[in-house]
Amino acid sequence: MPDELIARGLLRMARDPSSGRLVRRNTLAVGLRAALFADLALAGQIVDYAGAPYAIGTAPNTHRFLDQIRDAVAARPGVSWPRWFRYVHSDRIALVNELVNDELWTPVGRNRYIDVDATSMLDRARRVTAVATLRMPPPDAPDAVLAMLLVICGATAVPQTIGRPPARPAPRPKAMRKELRPLLDAIGPLDDPVRIAVQHAVGAGATVVRKVRRGRMVA
Repeated sequence: MPDELIARGLLRMARDPSSGRLVRRNTLAVGLRAALFADLALAGQIVDYAGAPYAIGTAPNTHRFLDQIRDAVAARPGVSWPRWFRYVHSDRIALVNELVNDELWTPVGRNRYIDVDATSMLDRARRVTAVATLRMPPPDAPDAVLAMLLVICGATAVPQTIGRPPARPAPRPKAMRKELRPLLDAIGPLDDPVRIAVQHAVGAGATVVRKVRRGRMVA
């Protein structure tokens, strides 16, 4: 796994390689917030406490987004997981701007981008898609989380065959209830605090995706 935020990996895989546009932008934004929480959980900086994220670390992270979310959680203890999934489009915008500033993405029009390492990202997207469909085990915990989020928010555009247009699967948040649970085993045992926090982060994201798709919530 590259030294990259799960959220950045999810965002780069959500870029349609043929059009350069992001797929499923609304549910993608929810998935990005879940990914940032999962990154914090894997770093040991948040845990679940009574159905809410609780910040336990203060050491600075490599990425400022993680510091911002951790500090926000520390300032508002007891706020339930789903309530942290409001106004999530700011995450998508900030992460896109970071990819552009880091010269990993080049804007080529309104909401269209070229990835400077598109071939490697497509190869990685195919591998993570294989993990998501349980055709291969996840190599590590971050890829397990990434695979779950790809399925939940449907934010991937991976050509299955050269020359064919990319597949655009619908978001499947219900898959978290049973189908994707084996991927949690790559994170830790049932009583592992990191696994519990990741499960809450991804599970809350799945709940919000379901509400967004039904028109019951604006992310």
